[in-house]
Amino acid sequence: MHSLIKEYTDKIAGRKAYWIPLLFYTFGAYGFSMLNRTLGADDLGTPLYVNDTVWLQDLRWGAVLWKKLFSFGSFVPFLDKFLSICFLMLAGTAFSCLLYLLNGKRERVLLYTIASCSFLTFPIICEIWEFTCGGTLIVPGDFFCIFMILVWLLCGITASEASSNPQNAASAAPSPARPQASSAGHRHPRQSSSAAILPQQAAVLLAAGVLMTPVISSAESIAPVYVTTVLIILFYRYCIQRTSPERKSAWFFEGVRFAIPLVTAFALRLIIAYSILAVLGLERKHTGATRIEWFGMNAEKFAALIKGMFINYGVASLINFPITVFVICAVLFALRCILLTIRRRSALPVFLGICIGLSLFLITLIQGSVMLYRTAITLMVFCAFVFYLFAETFYAWINAGIINRKTLPVLAGRCGLVFLLFITWRQAAHLHRFLALNNLRYDNETAVMQEICYTLSTDYDTSKPLIFVGNFSNGDAMYYSTHDSGKTRAGAMYRKIRHKIDGTPVWKSPLLVQSTVSSAIDFYHEEFDGRLMGEYIAYYGYDFNVPALSRDEHIPYNEEAAGLGMKPFNIADRGDYILICIGSLD
Repeated sequence: MHSLIKEYTDKIAGRKAYWIPLLFYTFGAYGFSMLNRTLGADDLGTPLYVNDTVWLQDLRWGAVLWKKLFSFGSFVPFLDKFLSICFLMLAGTAFSCLLYLLNGKRERVLLYTIASCSFLTFPIICEIWEFTCGGTLIVPGDFFCIFMILVWLLCGITASEASSNPQNAASAAPSPARPQASSAGHRHPRQSSSAAILPQQAAVLLAAGVLMTPVISSAESIAPVYVTTVLIILFYRYCIQRTSPERKSAWFFEGVRFAIPLVTAFALRLIIAYSILAVLGLERKHTGATRIEWFGMNAEKFAALIKGMFINYGVASLINFPITVFVICAVLFALRCILLTIRRRSALPVFLGICIGLSLFLITLIQGSVMLYRTAITLMVFCAFVFYLFAETFYAWINAGIINRKTLPVLAGRCGLVFLLFITWRQAAHLHRFLALNNLRYDNETAVMQEICYTLSTDYDTSKPLIFVGNFSNGDAMYYSTHDSGKTRAGAMYRKIRHKIDGTPVWKSPLLVQSTVSSAIDFYHEEFDGRLMGEYIAYYGYDFNVPALSRDEHIPYNEEAAGLGMKPFNIADRGDYILICIGSLD
């Protein structure tokens, strides 16, 4: 593995054609976010999540480990984002290194530039990027660890194949001019490798499982990334490259080898997590979208699940750019699978293609709930792989045109590569836009909170409990920037389709994001019974008495504020406590 990384660094990652675009796209997408302080949901959650027991009770002890090792509390936004960007670039580079090993070490730098840059700019990551406590740092670091573990495992597999049949190993690498060429007359080394796992190989697989344990213990969305990437490896090795006509089940046994570390990691995760709960005398709790909903599933709920997934990851492609890219990639990938099936006269490409598609929504398959965008990070890996496949195809056109002395294939291939780079830049621009909007949301809420806190400190007795009621709004400008207006043809079509699905007209403008640009004020005074609202006010320099109240306990205060006719930002001294209306009471 060390020699592979050194070779890849010298021939690919160390070349200017790789690292200059990587820095360009990365800074274009994340530079503003890294250099500007933004406070949002979860950002002040370190006292509860890490120092307290919230994550431990949710079996996310790996996330606690990440934060303890690489972060320093709630107020280090630049450091967290800087390290996140470093991990994300390393993850993109490790993903490309995996592809470099898969394709026979082809020295086409732009192939890996496109794969890495399209991976790290896929805009779905904006849903968790600003969560500097629960998402930033942890997810990019987990990406990097997973890809490096898979590079290690794949190095072992390819080395085993090479040692078992060195002549075929040399012929197994695809030709640079024809990366998808197949020849029935040549045997692939996979056909001579045994399905049995030797003791040394078993030790490596178990060691990989141990390394994977803290990674998949960070968040529920991490394990599906491993599954998707493994299926991509199998698809490329057994459908894109040459495969053995004698060993039809070789892909299955190789998949089992990759599954052993994941199963080991899951077992160790549960053992360690429940041991921690037993030692500390804690109970298992669900604080995020981690519940298994299948147990109470009925026909009505199942229909709602299918409808929700179809809307979020199908119909939403009309208005939501990341989903648009995903749907186009999914359609093109499906066509590629069908063509490979016809060409190879084997159902394996379609079968593995379906498995890859299902793995993208593994959280839904396990939990029985609509997968939120903030957990859909498998889409990043899938779309980057599809980008890579088409970059490889465009290079094949260029090489074929040069060999046959035809201008059109060369021109088409080069235009295709430029188009992929352009779409990658559009991803970076989209990502930057919503991260900048989130910063504007923070500026607006900061102005409101500073005004309210200053008024309270000068005109009211702040030794009294402060009760916050209402739902905060960032105004129409922010609303229309984060919602589809319906004025475009795509927006109008979205509403027509939703009308047919729901049976009622769509009156509310659909959100373009689910997590980013959501109100921090609402999060801190509603979630965890408002236990973080005092931390939120202290962030602005004020030490007030803010009691923890559940949603049910807030109801009479909301009704009281409505009876008083309170408007947004009104303050009322009620004798024993002070009511602060921060938004709509509807």
